[in-house]
Amino acid sequence: MKVLLISLVYVILLSFGYGALSAAPWVPTRKKERDRLIAELPLVEGKVMVELGCGDANVLFAAADRMPGLRAIGYDVAILPIVAAWLRKLFGGRKYRNISIRIRDLFSQDLSQADIIFVFLLPKIYDRLGKKFGLELKDDCTVAVEAWNIPGIEPMRTVKEPGMLPLYFYEGRQFRTVPVSPTPKG
Repeated sequence: MKVLLISLVYVILLSFGYGALSAAPWVPTRKKERDRLIAELPLVEGKVMVELGCGDANVLFAAADRMPGLRAIGYDVAILPIVAAWLRKLFGGRKYRNISIRIRDLFSQDLSQADIIFVFLLPKIYDRLGKKFGLELKDDCTVAVEAWNIPGIEPMRTVKEPGMLPLYFYEGRQFRTVPVSPTPKG
């Protein structure tokens, strides 16, 4: 039993470490920033919202509260926040039936069906993320990025308020201008 518990703690810590190194450490979006984000997003029934690095999926739950017919998908690799999100979904019953939380690496997911994408990740991955967006996103997909703008692409609009992290809004078509490195031959 002790070995199982130690192994579980190790796996949980490893998942946090991998997430922190590959995209960002788990830092939940603060309530006031989450509320502002939800007010700014074009949430429409039947549309698909994806959060990359969703953690405990508080943004997705807030979006589902505002627009119950929205399909919401969250991806993260940190196990503990994902388990918290699964429990919230479970105890939310039918209210959160359109939310899907998945333990997955964000770079291995197909984003071509997304209508809205929310990102609160470290800028070190923006080059790779921008290339992925350029290959996969629909032209009219709304991309909302919290804290740091994506270098080399002018946001369609920026929302800045005192004491809050800025929000940068893009459209999928803008990422087609991001140069994509050729696939290595091998």
